[in-house]
Amino acid sequence: MKKLIQRLVRSALDKVRGKKQETKSAPPVSEHPTYQRARLRNRGGSQQQQQATRAGAATRTHKAAPAAEQPRHNRQQPQQRSQRDEPPHRSSAAAPADDHGGDQQQQRRRRSRRRRGGGGGSGGDDSVRGDRARDAQGSADGSAEAADTALIATPESLAQFLPRLASSTRVALDTEADSLHAYREKLCLIQVGLPDGAQELIDPLADFSLTPLYEALRGKEIILHGADYDLRLLRRAGGFTADAVFDTMLAARLCGRREFSYAALVKSEFGIELIKGSQKANWARRPLTAAMASYARNDTRYLLGLAERLEARLRELGRWDWFQQSCNRALEIAATDKERDSEDAWRIQGSGVFRGRAAAILRELWRWRDEEASVADRPAFHVLRNEELLTAARQIDETGEAPTFKHLHGSRLRRYHESIEHALALPEAEWPVFVRPRGNGRMTAEMTKRVEELRATRDRAAGELDLEPSFIAARTALEAIAVRPEAAAEWLLPWQRTLIGA
Repeated sequence: MKKLIQRLVRSALDKVRGKKQETKSAPPVSEHPTYQRARLRNRGGSQQQQQATRAGAATRTHKAAPAAEQPRHNRQQPQQRSQRDEPPHRSSAAAPADDHGGDQQQQRRRRSRRRRGGGGGSGGDDSVRGDRARDAQGSADGSAEAADTALIATPESLAQFLPRLASSTRVALDTEADSLHAYREKLCLIQVGLPDGAQELIDPLADFSLTPLYEALRGKEIILHGADYDLRLLRRAGGFTADAVFDTMLAARLCGRREFSYAALVKSEFGIELIKGSQKANWARRPLTAAMASYARNDTRYLLGLAERLEARLRELGRWDWFQQSCNRALEIAATDKERDSEDAWRIQGSGVFRGRAAAILRELWRWRDEEASVADRPAFHVLRNEELLTAARQIDETGEAPTFKHLHGSRLRRYHESIEHALALPEAEWPVFVRPRGNGRMTAEMTKRVEELRATRDRAAGELDLEPSFIAARTALEAIAVRPEAAAEWLLPWQRTLIGA
């Protein structure tokens, strides 16, 4: 019996020793194929790497190169559409309400975005990163123009271009500025489209005179979209004033279009979806990326074709004379300077409800922000957005406590608090006085009745003509006319006055 027990014990010990030896000879867990596959998935390994791992230790030593290390021509590229079918451009989505606007500089930025059908988003940095990501796409579609970043930037190259411009009586024009990146907006690019299909980019930042270009444009019909912005910019930059313009945005609205951004019109007329790309890019940047250059050329590429179609429609509707009146008014407005009243410039959108001390606080905060932006040469909203100014002024007036903003620090933060202290120390006699909107005066019951009569006439005409009522006459204009009938000539064009009976 004793011997039997000894044999059983030895047999059990032998089994235990055998398992230990097997454990010692097993490969480490890190070499196990299952572990390798999991590690590759966590590291974002390619499908080729995972297949190599499954093949065993012999093939694991010959891993496929990561995608970032493969030659560009070996990487899988998304299917490209031709530039003619879908050139990179702004989206057709309407611009959202801008929370930076209210003063004249911000209104220019909003108009520029709105006329092109651009969207929202934050700042220009994201756009620049997007430009870099799209450079490869812009050059991968096989179009030489997509990657052409050449600019007319010398007197010699401009002289070569001018004879081609001279032979055209109608040219497309657009501009780019750096209003999203600088306090003092400057003209950064001029795009010119010719009837032969050429889209040229001219560099106003280069050190040469553009006077020959401006002289060559005189006497021609200039096709623009949202002409007031471009005309003002060109006049401020080089003293250029156009002799005749064709504003495709005005034409579209007179045709009854409710979606009249450039991108929306290109889509409806030509079936081309223009892609939002470099709308918020820094156009003072040199050299331009391929995406920026392609985007800029698309700004004028379809203007001449749009003008032809819209003109035919306007003549068909019998509204060509209305359109000419509207374009002439646009030229008159662009030729005048709108000097910002330093005393009222702080009255941003949303400030109308502020009274007394709250208005004084808002005014001092606005002046502080304007000075900070000017010194740094950055847009005012880079310092503090309008909605933040309004919130701060309201909170300080109600609680006496200034809100904190994480991005304000150092000397800028100190000056922020100093402006608040100055506002709180102002005597009541120095608080801003409420200003009633221009033309509204004190409304009597009879005037209010007249406003409603004008509005009813306007809305009836708008319904019959399929036009937006506000495009015929804004309510502010109706109120001004009700208070002072002779104001109709100041506010409205002849065709508008006829439609509302003023």
